Amino acid sequence: MKVKSNMKDSGELKLSEILKSELKQRNMTAHQLSKELSIPPSVLNGWLKNVMPSAKNLQQIKKLADFFDLPLSVLLFNTNNEDNNSEVLFSSVFKDKDAKYRLTIEKISENSNE
Repeated sequence: MKVKSNMKDSGELKLSEILKSELKQRNMTAHQLSKELSIPPSVLNGWLKNVMPSAKNLQQIKKLADFFDLPLSVLLFNTNNEDNNSEVLFSSVFKDKDAKYRLTIEKISENSNE
């Protein structure tokens, strides 16, 4: 599978940095977090080593954000824009066998009630 990523200029992936910081603040190990959230240790260790999450890991990324009580934009990009405009935070195109797929993470609102 080939992956091509297009992140906006200020949208460099910060998951590894944020994850390490949150673990340190909570005095937790990656192993403890893995068990707590039922995320495979190999996946969590990959993210700690700056491996980009795949589309199949989106539910696990959401679990992390909820566990740390962080918006996805902060967990992934360490950004929390205050405007309510739509904003593409991440876009990735990948090929699997003979098909191409595009994964886009777009912030559409600050308020979950909208």
